[in-house]
Amino acid sequence: MDADAWTVIGTVVSVGGVGLSIWVLIVAKGAKRAADAANAAARKRNLVEELESAAQKIQQIGVLIQQEEWVAAQMRIDEVFASCRTTLARWPDHLSE
Repeated sequence: MDADAWTVIGTVVSVGGVGLSIWVLIVAKGAKRAADAANAAARKRNLVEELESAAQKIQQIGVLIQQEEWVAAQMRIDEVFASCRTTLARWPDHLSE
């Protein structure tokens, strides 16, 4: 083969490489968007679990107050307070949703 043929082959391969690079970039961006969406969903699920746990503890506080278990009620109140404080620190951007 002469030099012109190698130049054509090199040009075709280079264009193919650029095309492949663009395709990989598009696929990677799509994967990043999917990962970000999955991460956001997991964070919201964790937030819901934290809030459900706090709601259960509040119900337990009601039972403890009815039974006049003041020390146990105070301990649960402290747990709910700590849980709420932690939730506010971890998810300040999701609480408006």
